[in-house]
Amino acid sequence: MYISSQVQNTFLYNILNQSSLPQLDTTAFYLKSDKTYLLDNYVRFTTLEKVLREYVMEVNVRQRNGKVHLPVFNEIERAPFTDPPLVLLDGVPVFDLEKLMAYDPLKIRKLEVVAREYYLYGNSFNGIMNFTTYKGDMEGYEIHSRATIMDYEGLQVRRDFYAPVYETALQFSSRLPDFRTLLSSLPKLAGNGKEKTHAVFYSSDLPERYAIIIQGMSYDGRSGSAVAYFDVKNELK
Repeated sequence: MYISSQVQNTFLYNILNQSSLPQLDTTAFYLKSDKTYLLDNYVRFTTLEKVLREYVMEVNVRQRNGKVHLPVFNEIERAPFTDPPLVLLDGVPVFDLEKLMAYDPLKIRKLEVVAREYYLYGNSFNGIMNFTTYKGDMEGYEIHSRATIMDYEGLQVRRDFYAPVYETALQFSSRLPDFRTLLSSLPKLAGNGKEKTHAVFYSSDLPERYAIIIQGMSYDGRSGSAVAYFDVKNELK
């Protein structure tokens, strides 16, 4: 198997290491906002306070004890919330509204507002304001010194399983050695339980005994597995 792996990596390295990027889900946790403001559709102001006062009807800009407050209008109760909303900048919670109001609004591309009470696990929020920058990296905004920044791997890139096909004359005449020990992988082979399901694959150039391992689950939750064997023989004399 070590020699076979060396042969494959020598002749088919670029093919064996192909990957497919996962489909990215950029939807926020609240899925859909009640109002979305694309700021490029409006006259751009140089202060965030001016932007909120002029365009965002769902948010009131108020001063209380010398500090800014941004109560969201509750569309369900038809009255503003008394407590502050959850404020996000590129998905990161912002607790210092004074610092946020000093942020350059020309770096903000979009504002989404959830104008209702929102429940998330054991927490409830009196509305949500989510600011999104053009690059999504909180450009120029300094995070609090006590904040903990953690890197998450996220979704891993899916490796594409390589299996050669021989459908054209050029493919049939290929002289590349095929030393695969794993011939096929079908993670989504579905059947209805009444008709036979077919799977087509080609064997490698290695004359060996191969195992077919099938594992599956029925529609009613019953699991099962089976193993069968077949031999590949070298007919050259």
